[in-house]
Amino acid sequence: SDEVSSVTSLLSMNMESAKRKSALEDQVATAREEIMALQHRLDNVTAYAAKVVQEQSQIASDSLQTQYKFFEDSYREAVGGIRRMEAKLAGFVEDSFSRQGSVHRWIVGEEE
Repeated sequence: SDEVSSVTSLLSMNMESAKRKSALEDQVATAREEIMALQHRLDNVTAYAAKVVQEQSQIASDSLQTQYKFFEDSYREAVGGIRRMEAKLAGFVEDSFSRQGSVHRWIVGEEE
């Protein structure tokens, strides 16, 4: 009777242990599935972040190129304007000297 009770108790403990083991195996399997799902999400987020960085880099590059083109065009326009002003001033100065020389020659007379 004691032996039967002892065997019954052992069998009961063994079944409880088997149930706990099965429950733990189920929890481990669930945890693995969750880890795989999180890994998949992490891969997606990493790929998205890389794409965003690449796009932002391209946008920044395009913006810098546009700004440089605008600067270059403005610079060329300014240089062209300066050259036109220099040409006008040179013409004005030449004309002014020419007129002053004529007046000077008229007032003083030619030395030749």
